[in-house]
Amino acid sequence: MIHLQRIQILNLSNNELRVIPDELFRLPHLQALYLAGNGISYATNWPRLVEIFSQMQVNLRILDLSNNSISNW
Repeated sequence: MIHLQRIQILNLSNNELRVIPDELFRLPHLQALYLAGNGISYATNWPRLVEIFSQMQVNLRILDLSNNSISNW
């Protein structure tokens, strides 16, 4: 993902993702991440994502997880 370091908006909606990849939270310039309409039904890696997010100096302002069935926080 080294070539994506400057990306600011990433739309991965409707791509049949099952989990949220840790790498997405390692993009320091990312401001909007759209993950709507995927197959994310649980957040087994959520504690790890929160840890990564809290340690990084990120600019994320929008995280769209709508139309998923996340039930395990």
